Amino acid sequence: MLNKKNNQILKKKNILKNKNINLIRLLRFNIIFNLIHFSISQSTSTLIEINNLPFLNTTSISTSILYHLPPPRTTTTEKETSDLIYITLNLCSPPLSKLNQVQIEYDKILIISNSTVNQSPNPNHLPTHHKLGSTASSYLGFANLTIINSVGLWIYLRSPTPDDPQAWSIQLAIDHQPIHQVNSFPAFKVEDTDQTNALLTGSDSSLYQPITDTSPLQIKDFFPFIIKTPSSFPLGLSSSLCAIQLLNSSSTTELVKVNQIQTSLTNRNLGIDLPSSQNTGIKLDRDFRVSDLVVGQRTQYWLQGLSAATNYTAWLFQPGLVINNLQTGKLWPYVNFKTKIANNCRLLRDLSFCPELAYSVPSPPSISTPDLITFYQSQLIPHLQNFSTVLNTYPCNNDSSGRYSFITGCGDCLKAYTNWVCGMILPRCTDSPFLMNSSFQDLQDPWIPQLVLNRADLSKSRTPTLLNLTNSPSFSYGEIPPCIETCDYVAATCPPFFGWKCPSRQSISSAYGYTKYLNSIDLQGGDENGNRMGGFRSTDRFGNVFCNALGSDLNFDRMGSASDLRFQWLGLVGLIGFHVGVQVLLNLF
Repeated sequence: MLNKKNNQILKKKNILKNKNINLIRLLRFNIIFNLIHFSISQSTSTLIEINNLPFLNTTSISTSILYHLPPPRTTTTEKETSDLIYITLNLCSPPLSKLNQVQIEYDKILIISNSTVNQSPNPNHLPTHHKLGSTASSYLGFANLTIINSVGLWIYLRSPTPDDPQAWSIQLAIDHQPIHQVNSFPAFKVEDTDQTNALLTGSDSSLYQPITDTSPLQIKDFFPFIIKTPSSFPLGLSSSLCAIQLLNSSSTTELVKVNQIQTSLTNRNLGIDLPSSQNTGIKLDRDFRVSDLVVGQRTQYWLQGLSAATNYTAWLFQPGLVINNLQTGKLWPYVNFKTKIANNCRLLRDLSFCPELAYSVPSPPSISTPDLITFYQSQLIPHLQNFSTVLNTYPCNNDSSGRYSFITGCGDCLKAYTNWVCGMILPRCTDSPFLMNSSFQDLQDPWIPQLVLNRADLSKSRTPTLLNLTNSPSFSYGEIPPCIETCDYVAATCPPFFGWKCPSRQSISSAYGYTKYLNSIDLQGGDENGNRMGGFRSTDRFGNVFCNALGSDLNFDRMGSASDLRFQWLGLVGLIGFHVGVQVLLNLF
């Protein structure tokens, strides 16, 4: 009886043991299956071979894709070769459900392995060393990287939204040279607009032309792509060429046509005749403040026939190769601008008496542009003549007695004063912010300067004599005040005996405005020349204007330690103790 019972217990133990063995086997199988399934899901179901370069392909992606580029071919004389490979990725369009949710950046959207050990790179199997591969994130719809191909490349692309089954459209390009390029900074600097015109300047240093050039950049070689700003185009695709090409092909896109664009050359705000580009007569004096890159010419784009009160977006595009019927090339980031509502501002440029002026000035709608220029010239010339007369009493060219600075001269002083007086007599005009409410005064809080001054009464503005031009009634406009830097620059470049003194930051009131500190992403084209990380500027790339600088903001940045130099000079002027106020100078002249 006992043996029978023991046999039953032993039998139950064996059954339990077998069940445990089977359970362990099942768990092992599940683990192995899940690992295999995980590996498959993290890689791709198919491997796409790239047999020829250049490679350019537009495709849809909902999860991920893996490409393979074989190693470079060896020759009979070479045992091993390697190639430098450029890879670019453009996000062309998102799923419709994600159109309003496109992010500025997608992390590690491109993963490359150049090691045979890792032939299935993915977010969970990243290159362990920079020599074994690389990753790139997309920014504003564009990603790129450069890598050496010696044993082959395994190129993993993931969908920006891998958890969404809907597909994105993307464009991958691979070659021995960059097929697509996106510049770090915009090409265009928006000078200003009026009701139907705008002025842009190609200000990226790569676009500068020698001073001997007589022709501007050709539109066919550097195409200004300018459209009415669409309401639904995602910012997160604004540096993707294929996204912009899709935008251009849309029937709802309103493009500024080539026949609406006039080009010409300018050297405005380029550093020519700025302090450090002027010979001071001292052998050791070198151009240590203005880079050689800022001396030259640029192409300016006069846009006409625009719609009033309308937002526009402008890119510059340099066409490259056409591959598989797809246009490639280099893209500069966009800038924004808006045309004015009223016809009380007139956009001027290329004035001989105000060479740095490129903005709208107050103008009766009925007067012609030539007559308007003649009027302002008649108001300005007496001021310049009187100032020049005073300046000529100083022995500027006498090194033994007239050299008051190692870095500036009387020519710099005259140019700085010219810009200052131009900003005073030809104020920068914009739409009046108070056209519908005349109860506002020109000055609100004296401690907080206004961005825009309401000029409802010409007799109380900087341009009271405009009323003499026409029999038409007075008109309203908004005035963007000059930047305080226009005054500081006169103090920094003129002889100390002038006693030029500018208002303090606490007492600027409505006579001057402030520049604003901008990060690099906010800079317009050309604004990075002083400081690529950002700096104090009068305008940004999104169409905001903080004050009227006439190049003084860039001049101070190009001077290196701008604030130090500025306040050293102001301190010297203060020690002299000879105060000449701004309004006093205007009244004297």
